[in-house]
Amino acid sequence: MKLLSRLLLLSCFSVTLTRHVDRTNTNSRFNPYQIWNTKQFPVWKYGDPRYKTSWTGGELKFDVSNDAPTLTGAKITFTIDIVFPRNQKLRPVGRVVWAENGTINGTQFHEGEPVYPERNFVDAFPHTPLHDLRDKKPPYVFVWKTWGKYWQVCDGPSSSLTIGTDDVPVGSYTMDVVIYHYRKREKFIPIGYASTQFSITDQIPFSVSLTQVNDKDEKDQKFIQNRAVAFSITLHDPSQYLSQSDVTFNWDFGDRSGTVISRELTVTHTYVTSGTFRPRIVIQAAIPDLSCAPKQPTEANPIASVDDMPEIWTTASVTEMMLEEDSVEDQARVVLKRQAANTDGCVIYRYGYFSTEIEIIEGIESVQIVHVAVADGFSLTEMERNIVDFTITCQGR
Repeated sequence: MKLLSRLLLLSCFSVTLTRHVDRTNTNSRFNPYQIWNTKQFPVWKYGDPRYKTSWTGGELKFDVSNDAPTLTGAKITFTIDIVFPRNQKLRPVGRVVWAENGTINGTQFHEGEPVYPERNFVDAFPHTPLHDLRDKKPPYVFVWKTWGKYWQVCDGPSSSLTIGTDDVPVGSYTMDVVIYHYRKREKFIPIGYASTQFSITDQIPFSVSLTQVNDKDEKDQKFIQNRAVAFSITLHDPSQYLSQSDVTFNWDFGDRSGTVISRELTVTHTYVTSGTFRPRIVIQAAIPDLSCAPKQPTEANPIASVDDMPEIWTTASVTEMMLEEDSVEDQARVVLKRQAANTDGCVIYRYGYFSTEIEIIEGIESVQIVHVAVADGFSLTEMERNIVDFTITCQGR
């Protein structure tokens, strides 16, 4: 598989995640690079029996997730966490040790001993360095792939990758990841594959919740007349892409009371008549277009070829590798047609839409006790003598 020669080094960090993925149930879509050393960095096909013995002590699973849906232009983060067998546990420093004494294939192991001893030498995965000796995390290499690109992350058993979505068509995609473990000098062992689905959208992702004081069942979409209903918006913007935007909310509560334009995430409205209504909201975000920001004049310098640049490695790095267009096999499965961004000068406009149906009912406005009757009689038991009957009238329903 051909690679362009340019590399982009980024910083990386670790997080935790959510969904269990069995490494033997995910079909591999990874192919070796043209310059890949398959002896030093093996590439095993899906179903290869060597996976069953790739980790001492049992099967590995992987928690994989992402924070999509992602508004086009924002950043998306993928996270992965290695789940170790029950007879092993992860120490706070990142080392995997045996959780109990036992024997596997005639070899005894003891509680607290490392499953794989730490290595005291430095090595490098293709295009990605391992941690230096000061970093105590065990070396794992996560190779992420989507959009015809690869990202290599060297990290501990929990890791993440954050990438941009500029110029990515709207649609649904798959991110694949293959995990390598550093065993000994010049030897990396693939310990599993996983994947996660994500989507890119040109509409602002958000959710709306409706609440009312003393509402005992907020999910039934029924509210009391003449009591304020609170409409609260939660924007889904984990990368803070909209943090510098001017976001406005245009409310139509469906009762012909007019529209309300607000910049607040929560508004209240009181329905004065009963019936069925359909409130609607349109969100508009005016996003600064950084691509048209004025550029500072710089001195013209000759452009050096990447081939002429020295190798520069950083501890715990992310490396992005782009494939040539004719070698991309796993392209996006576009499910939505992308609309041209509505731009005005140096501003990009994005929108979000929501509507729902609610029922407004008459509440009990007042309660009055009009009669009290106490049980009486010689034949009544002591418990029956304590019974009191109330007659109550209510206004409303």
